Amino acid sequence: MTVVVDDRAFRAGLNAYLERLKREAHDAARRYADSVVTFSVAHIHSASGDLAGAMGVDDHLDEESAYIIVGAFETDDHPHALETEFGTSKEQARPFFRPALDEAVRDFTVKEP
Repeated sequence: MTVVVDDRAFRAGLNAYLERLKREAHDAARRYADSVVTFSVAHIHSASGDLAGAMGVDDHLDEESAYIIVGAFETDDHPHALETEFGTSKEQARPFFRPALDEAVRDFTVKEP
């Protein structure tokens, strides 16, 4: 006796559920990343405003992967985000990103489906 189980509906439902979870997790990560940017900008004390203007989120969500990059997207030849965050031999550190990560975690909540 051979039993054949048609599991196409189950697999389709499971795939739809996993895709929804991926989207929801990505949306939550995006909300966190946006908070990090907001808090980072609040911690930056720069006369030019270049560093604050360089803060942003690079968002990736496709069939292959889902990830988010948050940080200073500086385009000049001498980016100063790392020097500001960690200091140099001639300049004291003025952290803006690490405190923002901590604040965003405290501010972050997960929405129930």
